[in-house]
Amino acid sequence: MRTLLVAADGSISELAPEQTDALSPDGELAVRTQYTSDGSCASVRRVDDGEALAWSATGCRSYGGFDPQSRYVLAGPSEEQVADNGQVESVLDAATGTPVVEVARPEGRQSFIWSGVWETPRTLLVSVRQSASTNAPARYGLVRIDVTTGRADLAAPIAEYDATFDTGRERFFVR
Repeated sequence: MRTLLVAADGSISELAPEQTDALSPDGELAVRTQYTSDGSCASVRRVDDGEALAWSATGCRSYGGFDPQSRYVLAGPSEEQVADNGQVESVLDAATGTPVVEVARPEGRQSFIWSGVWETPRTLLVSVRQSASTNAPARYGLVRIDVTTGRADLAAPIAEYDATFDTGRERFFVR
């Protein structure tokens, strides 16, 4: 899979020999994932020369979702592909890889925090699903995270499991 650049004049050129999962709004950084038989690992690369930033070239994580000013990038587990709305574990400084915000999950519950959208250059909206187990009723929330302070607040009322939609399988249904 390649990444192609289609210009306004209709010309097409190859931007990269692999797929681009996310591109920073300023066009300087790209998230690219390499898929192998052992799994997949992403890196944050400079667009101009395709070189991975040193901080993203070690370990195996998933990256994606740059903020509107290209300062921050979301990071998550390698198996979740943050760029495809996978789980998010932290917000990193895109230039240095330094964690800006770590997303903590409560103990004793199954919590899934799905990468969301940047509301502003400093606020991120994420979707949270929480339950006691895979077959227990779930609660859903939309949470706003201020990455400059680390504060998280509900952005909408919590949606509860609704038994009306229960099919006897997974119990993750909302009204």
